[in-house]
Amino acid sequence: MAVAFAVAGKGIVRLSTDLPEVRAAAFAQLVPAALLPVVALWAFAFDDVFFGAVRAVDLRNTVAVALAVFLVRLVPLQALVGNPGLSLAFLAFLAARGTGGRRVVALTRGMACPHREPAGAVRARRSRWVRCAVASRRGRARSLG
Repeated sequence: MAVAFAVAGKGIVRLSTDLPEVRAAAFAQLVPAALLPVVALWAFAFDDVFFGAVRAVDLRNTVAVALAVFLVRLVPLQALVGNPGLSLAFLAFLAARGTGGRRVVALTRGMACPHREPAGAVRARRSRWVRCAVASRRGRARSLG
């Protein structure tokens, strides 16, 4: 999709409208539109990782930091390039979510659950993750041993 916007974006805009003002506004948004799928992929992929690992607190913290990045970049970018600055600030928000998610996953690798499992016990392995999910929902994942 990113390649399609980059290669055929102007042609798509020309087919969509014949108004020069609309075309000019759309042409200004082509670069952010082409970058959006590439940048957003990582933000939304780490959403799934956090949901699957029952790490809502880390997801919340990552989004809060990304929101701060968005707000800090919004005003200067809009003053510098106008309306495309909003799209560029949104790309910075998505990039911060993706890199923040990667950072949290890298920091917590191997620390997903404090329970020990008996060697070679598949059933115990499954129940360990169930205990971890239940304990983390109750806010006790770190205190169980």
